[in-house]
Amino acid sequence: MRKFPHLNEGQFAVTMADGATGHVLLESGEISMSETDEIYKVFPSVQPAIDYIQTRQKENDTWEFVLKNHREELIKYFEALRWS
Repeated sequence: MRKFPHLNEGQFAVTMADGATGHVLLESGEISMSETDEIYKVFPSVQPAIDYIQTRQKENDTWEFVLKNHREELIKYFEALRWS
């Protein structure tokens, strides 16, 4: 299992997946195939994370995202635009 990154209070992590298959994706959009892949993108605050998600969803409407805080708590699930 991939380890959640260490975040300071106020930081957020985003994970991306293919909404059609559920496969976890790398930032490049390729399927993560290794336990050592970096699947989390870390942001200094919530708004840049949301901006990133919204920009990426415009690139591909089948991508979905999970936004978590420094305690690894789910803040928001962003459903793929195609099915929302």
